[in-house]
Formats: sequence, structure tokens, C-alpha cells
Amino acid sequence: IRLFLALLMLVCGGAQAATLEALPGTSMPGSAIIARGEGYPRSELVEFLLVDAVTGTSTPSGELFAADDGRLFGRITLPTVTPGSYRVQALVRGVLQGSTSIELLPPPALSLSAAEGPPGRLVDATFGPIAAGRVTIYYDDVPVLGPVLQSGGSFRASFVVPADRPDPLGGSVQVRAEQAAGGSIAATASTPFQSLPEVDDEIVLTTFS
Repeated sequence: IRLFLALLMLVCGGAQAATLEALPGTSMPGSAIIARGEGYPRSELVEFLLVDAVTGTSTPSGELFAADDGRLFGRITLPTVTPGSYRVQALVRGVLQGSTSIELLPPPALSLSAAEGPPGRLVDATFGPIAAGRVTIYYDDVPVLGPVLQSGGSFRASFVVPADRPDPLGGSVQVRAEQAAGGSIAATASTPFQSLPEVDDEIVLTTFS
């Protein structure tokens, strides 16, 4: 009987729980993260839930297929929920396989020291709140700063207004900041900026009498 019970435990419950890691571990609602782990039933569909650590409320958060060797790797998109502490749960056929914690910050804001300017103007940018990661500033979808490693909080830096865009100069563009961590965009924000035509150097003539 003991041998039978030991074999039954080995078949039904002796396997180790699957591992799960969410990258990055700090993100924002609605963002894409990477889910990876191992020890999952081979080639099975893995369903994800985002569970509020305080209320226990769960929200479906996508699905992935485990590989033939039981490894799990892929991107899932988090639902738009209230910022706070959560757990990402991975289930197979309704049975919990793996779980990990994740912190969701409020969506960050991007502010500029000037709302308009000609090529060559130095503009200060503030982007936050964000977690640790690499920050890149885009001007009209082209990088003008970064990526710069940031420890978290508020990112502050300056960039120079380029002279090659938009074409022609004088139009409105978007300045966008992105914070990347764990191979995913963890936070992003944008704000408009009005480009101005280049300013010609003025020649001032002084007449002496």
C-alpha cells in the first residue's frame, strides 16, 4: 500500500511547481511584458491572470503556448487596471502552475521646458515617474537622446532641436519618451512641440555721427 501511495504521489503531485518571471518587474497598466519560465506541461496552452494583491480581483491577461521542453517565453499585454501591487498567475487547464509579483506604476508624464523653438534650441525634458531602465527621447519618431540608463523616479535631460525635421520646418511634431526594461517598453509618454523656422543671424549696423 505504501508503495502504491508513493507512486501515486509521484505521478499526481510530485513534480515541482513551474517558475514564472515577469519582465520588467515594474511596469504600467496596458503595457506589454515578457513572461518566461520553465516546468510547464509540454505544448499546453498557458493562460494568464493579473491578480490584485489587495482585493484578489483577477483579470485575464493573455495566453501563450509552452514549448516542447516545458519552457515558456513570450509577450503578454497587461490589462488597463488601477496602479498598484499585483501578481501574474499562469494556469494550465484552470490549474495554477506559476506566479510572480509585479508593480504597476501610474502612467508617466513628459514635460518640456519650451513648447516651441527653432533648430539648435536646447530643450529640457522631464519624464516620470518611471522604474529603472533605459530611457530614449524621440523627436518626430527619431531618437535625439539615449538610450540612457536610469535608476528610477524622474528622468531629466536636455536635447537639441534638430534641423532636419519636420520638412518643411515650422510644423508640429511629437516628442516621445520611452523607458525600456527586460526587452519591453515599460513606460512611455509624449507631448507636442512646435518647430520654428531657422533664425538667420541678424546684422546690426551702428552709425556714428
